[in-house]
Amino acid sequence: MIRSFCLAACVLALPLRGQTQQLDSLASQLKQGPMGALKALVPKPSIRLSGMITGNHLYYHATGIPDRNVPFNLLYTGNLTADLFGKIKMPIAFSFSNQALAANGLNVGNPLAQLGANPFRQPFNRLQLRPTYKGFTAQLGTCALQFSPYTLAGRRYDGIGLTYKSPGKPFYAGFMLGNLQRAVQVDTTGSVRNNFPAYRQQGLGIQLGYRQQDDAIELIYFTASDRINSLPYSLDEYNILPQQNAVISLKGSKTLTRQVLVSTELAISGLTNDSRAIAEGVSRNLFTTFGGTFTPRASTDYRKAFRLEVQFRGKTLQTGLLYSRVDPNYRTLGAYYFINDLQTLEGKAATQLLRGKLTLNGQAGLQQDNVLNQNLKTNRRLVGSLNLSYVPTEKLNLLLSYSNFSSYSNLRPVYDYLRQVTPYNALDTLNFRQINQNLMLMGTLALPGSSPDITQNLTLNGIFQRGEDSQGGLPQRNNLTNLSLDYSYQHNRRKLQLTTGFNYSHSQFSNLPSSQWGPSLSVSKTLRPSSPGTHWKTSLSGLYTWGAMPGASTPGVDAPGVAEQTLNARWSLSGQLMPKLSLVSSLIFLRQQASSPDRYRPNFSELTATLGLSYQLSLFK
Repeated sequence: MIRSFCLAACVLALPLRGQTQQLDSLASQLKQGPMGALKALVPKPSIRLSGMITGNHLYYHATGIPDRNVPFNLLYTGNLTADLFGKIKMPIAFSFSNQALAANGLNVGNPLAQLGANPFRQPFNRLQLRPTYKGFTAQLGTCALQFSPYTLAGRRYDGIGLTYKSPGKPFYAGFMLGNLQRAVQVDTTGSVRNNFPAYRQQGLGIQLGYRQQDDAIELIYFTASDRINSLPYSLDEYNILPQQNAVISLKGSKTLTRQVLVSTELAISGLTNDSRAIAEGVSRNLFTTFGGTFTPRASTDYRKAFRLEVQFRGKTLQTGLLYSRVDPNYRTLGAYYFINDLQTLEGKAATQLLRGKLTLNGQAGLQQDNVLNQNLKTNRRLVGSLNLSYVPTEKLNLLLSYSNFSSYSNLRPVYDYLRQVTPYNALDTLNFRQINQNLMLMGTLALPGSSPDITQNLTLNGIFQRGEDSQGGLPQRNNLTNLSLDYSYQHNRRKLQLTTGFNYSHSQFSNLPSSQWGPSLSVSKTLRPSSPGTHWKTSLSGLYTWGAMPGASTPGVDAPGVAEQTLNARWSLSGQLMPKLSLVSSLIFLRQQASSPDRYRPNFSELTATLGLSYQLSLFK
């Protein structure tokens, strides 16, 4: 009787669709009795939350010198993922620090904020939600989107973002809307160290594209403007003017043959330096108004950027040729900074030889500014780099990297247009020359071990940097040499690793040489788990260096130099307190002693302690 009643109640509670499978499940539960049927009625969780929450706590103390960091700092971060009904996934990211409390003016009477003595001008706390559904991805909170280097280039904003990119469809799109800059008032009390007043700046961006394999076309539009009424006063006395910007970009790529690919981008930016400037009398058309979405004013400046690249992709050889040109003062409000007034022609190639044992890739090019010939000085730079990787055997690995940057500046006389310049006069226009060369060498040799559990390696590293600046016949050299030889021993069965080495460094900056040398030692050990699911690892490392710097050279006078000794020690411990709770802690000790007869060099020591906890969160599973 009871079984019949439970079965009838369960059937009436089921939806009309998909009853066959659910009835089979109920029938199996009924065999376990009436309680089994009632358990089948309880719905399974439709929301799942998983991820990791981390808390880092840092303590700092210095003796002999003023503190170079805050005495105590804390940072809590989280990266979570919410699964809604098995169809929508929403990553959640947040960060919290005591630095943000001081930045928001909450340091009065707040012990956590008072520990953060270096407040930021923008709140440090951030929260981001990223739900995904099929091909759609939304960003809510603190967002950052990348459309192209000439339009919206990863600038962080508070608002919303939406992208659509389905693997099976050629169309893709992007959209952003939010505040690029929060309003920052003038700090008249001096409580904020880095105070940069600013208007609130809002932006909007749209990206539409179509791609079929390597063939693609894309249209980008971005606009942003400062809100004058976001502050109760003007910032003119600080030379901060409300700006407005609109930029449009057209990108495309086309496969000419199976090995040749051509890609290009053209961007035009209109930037109004003062949005309060008059608009009467300024010519308007479809292009200057960006389709009626932008108002040209007397302070509006239009600039363009162009990029063209041709690539050849063979089986063993890949080559490419790149040309780019960016007008002077090209800028958009969708990026933090721009390298403008630059013209670049660059070629690159990569190949593999000796049956893949030798890998070569390099590039060479020419860069030049003063694109519109508006400046008196023109800088030209030759750029070249070569990377070589050679693996003759499984036990030997060699790596070489070389780069050369040569800059030349030619200064034109102010009254160049008043007199005729002959080829002989042009020889004296070379005003500045700079040559920078970088060479990096690395070799790794695997030594034979006495047993299969033992691994031994010998590593040699070398870095050589040579720089020379000459102006008016007075050369100034900046050189750096760094050599290190390391030996590593690893016992796989005992989970023990030992590394010892010797380091030597010699530098010469502004014709003032200095040298440092000393040994290093590092030991790490993975401890046996005290219980299933727990693992612990500890390490201890130290570096002791001697240093010497000669005194200033004076004719007829031997000035004494500076001798110093530095000890840098580090201890760390990491492991699992529980299956889902991990701990990471470290202690760093630095002590430096210097002696000089003619100058004061304080002896100091620093101690930094870090305690980090991370929890693997898993709810409703």
